[in-house]
Parts: sequence; C-alpha cells; structure tokens
Amino acid sequence: MVSPRRRGWSFRIKLSLIAIVVAVVPLIAVGFIVDDRYEDGLGDANRDWISEVAGNLLDVTSSTFERADAVLLGIRDTLADASRSEEERVATSTALASSLPALAEVGIYDATGARIDVIRSAPTSQLPPTLTLPIAEGYLPALVGEGEASVLRVHRVKTWWLVGRIDLGAVAARIDAAAESPNTRRGRATVALVDTNLRVLLSADEALAGKIVGPAQLSTLTGVDGAAIDKGLRLDARFLAGREPMLGTLRSVPGTPFAIVVEIPERYVLHTVAQVRRWVIAAVASAIVIAVFVGVLFAHRMTKPIGELVAFAGELGRRNYQRTITLRSNDELGLVGDALERAATDLAESDAVIRKEQAIRTDLGRYLPQPLVDQIIERRRELALGGERREITVLFADVVGFTPLAERQSAETVVTMLNELFTILTEIVFRHGGMVDKFVGDCVMATWGAPEGMPDHAKRAVAAAEDMLRWLETGNESWRERFGFTIELAIGVNSGEAIVGNFGSETRMEFTAIGDTVNVAARLEAIARPNQILVTSAVTTRAGDASRFASLGTRQLAGRAEPVELFEVKL
Repeated sequence: MVSPRRRGWSFRIKLSLIAIVVAVVPLIAVGFIVDDRYEDGLGDANRDWISEVAGNLLDVTSSTFERADAVLLGIRDTLADASRSEEERVATSTALASSLPALAEVGIYDATGARIDVIRSAPTSQLPPTLTLPIAEGYLPALVGEGEASVLRVHRVKTWWLVGRIDLGAVAARIDAAAESPNTRRGRATVALVDTNLRVLLSADEALAGKIVGPAQLSTLTGVDGAAIDKGLRLDARFLAGREPMLGTLRSVPGTPFAIVVEIPERYVLHTVAQVRRWVIAAVASAIVIAVFVGVLFAHRMTKPIGELVAFAGELGRRNYQRTITLRSNDELGLVGDALERAATDLAESDAVIRKEQAIRTDLGRYLPQPLVDQIIERRRELALGGERREITVLFADVVGFTPLAERQSAETVVTMLNELFTILTEIVFRHGGMVDKFVGDCVMATWGAPEGMPDHAKRAVAAAEDMLRWLETGNESWRERFGFTIELAIGVNSGEAIVGNFGSETRMEFTAIGDTVNVAARLEAIARPNQILVTSAVTTRAGDASRFASLGTRQLAGRAEPVELFEVKL
C-alpha cells in the first residue's frame, strides 16, 4: 500500500508562474486576433470593391443592350406598320437607327436568311451576308465580328428578320478602366464579358479575348454551367482556390446570354496582411526567446519527474507491471506517480482475469456456438442439459456430388477446399445474425432465432442462402484455377417451432435444435437441385416479399405423412 504523499507546490501553480512571467499565450492570442481581424477587414473591403466594380459594369452593359434593343424594337414595329407608306417607314427606321451610336449596323434578312437590305451600315460591315437557319430571336454570341467589340441582336418580323449589330466600345472602355483601378494596388484585375459558351467577348487581357475559357483561365468560372448565365446567374464576391487563390464575382446581364466576370489574385488583395503577420511573428518570437530563457531555470526540476512518469507509462503499455516508480516531487506529479503504481497493480490483476476469460472463451468456442459461449461466460445461461421451445429458421447447405469428388481428389485437397468453404459460409451466417449449429461431413447446419429471439429470422436466413450462392461463383473461380474443379451447393430452409438447448450427457453435450422443423429443412436440402434454394410456405410467410419465391407445388417428403408445399428462391 502506498502511503499518502504530502502536498507541496502544485504543478498548476508552477506552470501559472511561468505563464505570468513570459505572457506568451496572451501575446500569441492577441497576435492571431489582430491578424485575423485585419485579414477579415481587408477581405471585406475588397469584396465590397469588386462587387461595386461588377455592379457598375453591369449597369453600363445592361444599359447598352437595353437601349439598343429598344431602338431595334422601334424599327421592327415601324417596318411592320402596314398603315404607313414604305417611304415613311424607311425614313423613320433610318432615323431611329441613327439615334443611337451604339447601334452600329441594322440589316434586314428574308425568310431564307439572305440579307436583302441595310438600314444603317458601317464602313467595314460586320453583318453576315446570310443567316444560318433555323434561328431564334435573341443574341448571336457566335457571330462576334473579328476585331470588333460587338454582338448581333435578332428580331423576327413576320416572315423576315431584323438584325442589329450592337457596338460595345463603351463597355470595353469601362472594362479597361476597371482593370486599372487603383484599388488593385500591386496588379491588374481580370475583367471580362463572357457568353453562355464561356467565350470571352471583351477583356482587358488581350490573351483572353475571343477564346473559350474555363476555371484554368478564370477561377470564378469554377463549377459554373454556361446555361445558367442565361437564367440570371449571380455569384457574389468570394475567395476561390485553384491555380492561384482568387477573389472573384460573376453577374449575368439581365435579358442577355452574357455575364460580367471580375476577379483579382488574393495576393494583391491581402498583400499587407503578410507585413502585419511578420510583425506579429517577430513579437511572438521575442516572447518565446524570453520564455525559453526563463523555462531553463525550471527545466531540471520539472522535466525529470515527467520523464520518469512517461517511462513508467511506457512500461505499463508494454504490460510490464513489475516495475515501480519513486518520485521526489511533492506536487501533483507525485500523486500521478502514486496513481500509476496503483493502476499497475489493478491492470496486472485485470489482465490475469482477461487472459483467463479469453482462454475459457477459446476453449468453449471449439465446442459451442459463440453466442452461447458469451451467454455462459456472462452467466446469462447455465451450462446444463435441457431445452426450450422456440420459433426458429433452420438452413442446411450441402456440397452436391461430394462423394465422387472426394474419390477423384486427394484428401489434402478435399480438406483444404472444405475448410475454405466452411470458413466463408460461417462468415455469411454470422453477417446475417445466424448461428452455425454444426458441420456434418460436407454439410453445414445454421439456425436463426436461438439462443436469442429474432423477429426476422426467416428473412435473414433466406438472405444468407442467397449470399452463399453468390459467393460460390467467386470461390469456384479460385478452385478451378488451383484444383481444376468447381462445386455446387444444395440449400434447404424451413421455419417453425423446435426444441433448442443442450442435448447429450452431463459429460458431453451439444447446443442444437431438434424437431420436425429441422428434419424438413434437411429433407429440402436432400432434394434440392445443384445451386437451388428450396423453402417451405412457412418461410415465405415469415420472410415476406412473395415475388422472390416461385411455387413448385406440394411434394411428399420422406418420413412425413402430410405433403409439403415447396418454393424456390428466385436468384
């Protein structure tokens, strides 16, 4: 018995004194808070800026398209007005087309898609000579003029088409200005106008203009479906991971298949964070140097007992319970040493009990089912003769044609195959909550519902039988390759009441099930065809899902007066 140890200065007080002297923890905490708050504030400011840039560009772009479309609609309605003379309609349409500089060209196409007239033209026309039919009203992003910042807008007028080319020069100028904004400080922002095909119509970066891009070129497009742009997609300012961390936003231009993309590398946004972080690190490093210097003064006194405790704990981990520990420390470390010594004694006693119980489990497991062994060890069941009536499901699985197979193969080969087969069949039974009752030659008997009750015992047994035949395909591939033969199983399953318990003598007993239910399951296995599962109506009733079973009619079984209705499990 270890005598109580006199309490001295506590280990907590020692650590507290060091913390108070050097104040490392508060300084580190303040440093992290400052760094985090500064980074959050800078990130929020840049999110606001990039959202504002995207909003301004969206206003300019949307206004350009809306005004151009309004003029085109006016021209369309004028040309379709049959109450006015042709000269009047042409004059009015020409005046409307000239009223908006952004509307660079306006052309008329017939029902075949051929251009028949031009209301407003440009020195170098970008209007296509023909339209590829069929075509729908809307924007034609694929018909962007070479070297021109413009797109085509199509309106249908009765049987002909009205096409306007909208000049995006004003939008391009605003995009260039946004890319050079002073808010970017150390670098340019990437600003672009893209369509539903993720093709760049306008960009301050000439390397992107006119190209179809993706996340590799614009991180903001990560996870973006081009079709969503036409449905008003909006992605607020967010930090993105990729080839380089970016801060980006995307805004669809209302009523068009285009979107504004603005993004800037995170290193430009948070470039001052690194400087603040260096200051914090320098301050913390200085505090650590002081802490180390002060800690050396207490190192020997504090680390020696800790090292002894660690070594002693290691010995306990290796189950060396004979080693003792003696500490000269009169604080909590001394109490820990005493507790570890008591723990070593307790662990040695517990380990002996566990080894003894494990040996008993192992020995009993060679003769009794594992669930029954657990009940006996835990004193929940007496190891005595006797049985009780229970509703169970019984399964018999037998190797078809085993006798001829055994005659053709060596005994070693047959034993190897049977051991492998029974190992897998046992695992399948266990996986479905069953109990392997016994092995009889090349046959295995398993039960569900004993020793503990089980409401779905029939369903579990049928599922186990199906898994046995499924696994047999894999097992046969291995045996065919190694031994040159394959095997087939015949399986019978029956549900009903049986007497379950210990049968035999006081010196040699066996936990099993006895009764007509067991006999019928054995008869079913005997008449089953290779790789066939036969069950009774009692099984189908309890297992449910009648579509899984095919009726084979009634059949007279050996040893029974009444015929039995048989069913085959569909695989």
